[in-house]
Amino acid sequence: MKKKILSLGTAFIMAVMAGTQPLNVFASELNTGLQYEESEFEKAEGLISKYYLSIDNDNGDVSITAQTKSNSVMAVIGFKNISVQYSSDCINWTEEVHVSDKLNYNSTGKTLAGFPVSVVGNRYYRVQLNHYANNGSGTTQTIPNISNVIRIS
Repeated sequence: MKKKILSLGTAFIMAVMAGTQPLNVFASELNTGLQYEESEFEKAEGLISKYYLSIDNDNGDVSITAQTKSNSVMAVIGFKNISVQYSSDCINWTEEVHVSDKLNYNSTGKTLAGFPVSVVGNRYYRVQLNHYANNGSGTTQTIPNISNVIRIS
């Protein structure tokens, strides 16, 4: 039933907008009110049991909140290839800042809680990184991830 209502609502909006000017809306500007359960981020298989990545605007800095977690102690766990990227159109992305790897050793996880990165501003921003875990016995898991998009003026 929800799908049918959603489909009808989408069709109505498309019909109304058919004769109007194009509307440029970015996903980062929409407040959908959706709440995600932690289980939504328990998608990893293997060494990494949970992972998460999100960014916010913290007084003109990109603030990174991220987690890589394992159910057992890893020789190395955390984040690699952290790239803060900018765009003027949310389509073409360029690296502005490369952040050094953030790793824990002999641990079950690594968390970044509001890790600040200074940026130029007046652009859209996102973060791309790899969640990383190595068990010390020759097995490594890497999960690429891209954050939400924010605007910093």
